[in-house]
Amino acid sequence: MAQCLKVAHAPLSLGEKRNLDFLVGLRHEIEHRSTSRIDGNISAKLQACCLNFSEAIKRLFGNRCGLDRALTLALQFARIDAAQRRAMAAASALPPAIAAFNATFDENLSWMS
Repeated sequence: MAQCLKVAHAPLSLGEKRNLDFLVGLRHEIEHRSTSRIDGNISAKLQACCLNFSEAIKRLFGNRCGLDRALTLALQFARIDAAQRRAMAAASALPPAIAAFNATFDENLSWMS
């Protein structure tokens, strides 16, 4: 997937590509570790990726192909409500390696550049 994101004619916005870059990096960081602790900051990025994915599918293939009405997963393809945000915020801290990756990724972001 990382190579696909670097293709100039990939039909995704820069923000969508950056969101997927985060997932690739996060996957690499936890590839050989096991954790059930994902904090609200990571959960929000995962949620953003789901929303971006569903919107890209609809934009590229039409609304009938969107995932927002067809799938119900732990990571939803619909916006989260206040109660869900509070539950994520109450989750325990991230493992140090995941927290470090997240901080480094965020430090290297520049809005829409």
